[in-house]
Amino acid sequence: MVAFGGLATVVIAVVASLFVAWAIGAGSSGSTPFAPAVGANAISVMRAGFIVGLLGLAGATLQGANVTGAMGTTSSCFRFANHARRQMINIVKNRQ
Repeated sequence: MVAFGGLATVVIAVVASLFVAWAIGAGSSGSTPFAPAVGANAISVMRAGFIVGLLGLAGATLQGANVTGAMGTTSSCFRFANHARRQMINIVKNRQ
């Protein structure tokens, strides 16, 4: 039988992963602020896409190294993910 702590860790990791995926997918798009303007025909879809592309390129150029540096460090988020991965491996091993 799977220990309650291991199962709880997996459930928490799954819920946290789904929340992060939803948050990134729902509001991270650079085109979200342009939706009302495009809907009101104040700006064309192509022009809004072009502006979003330029801003995305500028953000990647100016902040890309900072993001890479932050993702490369061992933060508590990565430690938690590593712990959840180890718990899942132990669960699978215990089933065999």
